[in-house]
Amino acid sequence: PPRSTLFPYTTLFRSDGKPTLVATGINGQPAVQFTEHTSDLVSPIQDVLGGSSDLSVFVVLKPTSTPGDSGAILGYGNEIWLRQTGRNNYYDLTWDGVGAGTNTIADRVQTIGYVKNGTVLDTYRNGVKQASAVMSASPANAPMPLSIGSLNDGASKYFGQIAEILIYNRALSATEREQIEAVLKTKYINPDTDSDGLPDE
Repeated sequence: PPRSTLFPYTTLFRSDGKPTLVATGINGQPAVQFTEHTSDLVSPIQDVLGGSSDLSVFVVLKPTSTPGDSGAILGYGNEIWLRQTGRNNYYDLTWDGVGAGTNTIADRVQTIGYVKNGTVLDTYRNGVKQASAVMSASPANAPMPLSIGSLNDGASKYFGQIAEILIYNRALSATEREQIEAVLKTKYINPDTDSDGLPDE
């Protein structure tokens, strides 16, 4: 299905330091490193939702063990945020003030996914369902910049690496979601990082 792959289009930076591109950051694949001293990536004004009231988001990330306060993976205006609740590496997708999220594991590569279908938001980590929430059917949908690595005002900085973000302006089916998660896991996640011959999870 059509998607926005965000990094090629996020070419603007704030005044503080640029994030670092790590050529082999995640399982030999490129990733962007964010720290307390780096800026976010900011896109030109765009209509991410394209008039839709549904949304699917997938992120490949490796958060640090010392996260920033309410660190945000992305922010789209004042309506759609993907950020921590505190400093706990638990990432909520907040839509019009209501959210659902998933825990992540510090210093480990993982995929997180969010599918909003009507008034229901389901969340996933490495393809396993984590939580659900009931929320507003539709947020404000005016075109605006999209930030990666913080909220739109530059606050709530994310600490860690991000390899890929996929945004779809509709609710993907279970089959589509599973296909995407399988591709991302194969590309980015080494199932045996401690080399003991057994899957780590």
